[in-house]
Amino acid sequence: MPRRLLRTLERFSLTLLIFSLALLLGGWYVRVNLERQTVLVQLIEPGNSGINALFGDNGTPIGAPQLAIVPDPPGFLPGRGIHGERLVDATALITHHQHLLQAKTVRYVWTLLSTTVALSALLSGALWRWSVYRLKAPLPV
Repeated sequence: MPRRLLRTLERFSLTLLIFSLALLLGGWYVRVNLERQTVLVQLIEPGNSGINALFGDNGTPIGAPQLAIVPDPPGFLPGRGIHGERLVDATALITHHQHLLQAKTVRYVWTLLSTTVALSALLSGALWRWSVYRLKAPLPV
């Protein structure tokens, strides 16, 4: 293999290795910061305010409580649920064009990202090591 091609391969694989490691570290930092913002929430479909005041509730629960990241709290209702979860008005989130980011989605994306980036780092590291080895090898006569 020509030495010029080996030098190009060495530089490319080293650049890819450094980029992969930086991406892995940056992704971990984002995941940790997002998981710190998680709150146990219960989506509520508000009903008639007169009926809610009569029975002392905030509306009908949608699904089960879940760990989620709420970007801005316009939809937080006063009080807490049975298990201590924050109550979130589903219609207020829709009208403000906000969506909940579930913690399990963050973990799923992190798992995919970290697996592919770690595999990329391993392959580029092996390719870099091989190209350095081949460059140090004596030239055939």
